[in-house]
Amino acid sequence: MLVMPDHPTPLSIRTHTSDPVPYMLYDSTKELNKVAYYNEKEAKLSGNLVKEGYQLIDKLLQLS
Repeated sequence: MLVMPDHPTPLSIRTHTSDPVPYMLYDSTKELNKVAYYNEKEAKLSGNLVKEGYQLIDKLLQLS
């Protein structure tokens, strides 16, 4: 399962930005080692960045 917004809209400026969009890929066949949080702060800390959004579909399809 792929979960993500279409664009970031920080409340502080109330408009869209070009910041990276956080996403979560979930694979029910894999056991989690730790608690994962889905938010902008954790996304930045993860270091996991997909520069071209269309490449996310490849990551999703690799799970199946």
